[in-house]
Amino acid sequence: MFSRLSFQRTRTAPTGYEKVRLLFHTIRTAQLLSSLITGVVLIYFIWWLIHDHYATPWTFIVVSASDSK
Repeated sequence: MFSRLSFQRTRTAPTGYEKVRLLFHTIRTAQLLSSLITGVVLIYFIWWLIHDHYATPWTFIVVSASDSK
């Protein structure tokens, strides 16, 4: 039944991708790096708050949960 529906398409990059590929990956790498740095700094602050017996603010929890994607 599915043999008639075989999709034989070649996979190609979108038109114009060659021109912006380096820029695209540079921006994505910068986003990843800034997200990792933000997460590490936030975890460091949370650790010191817990260490000094302070309550962790709910905003820190929300930001750290959204940063871990």
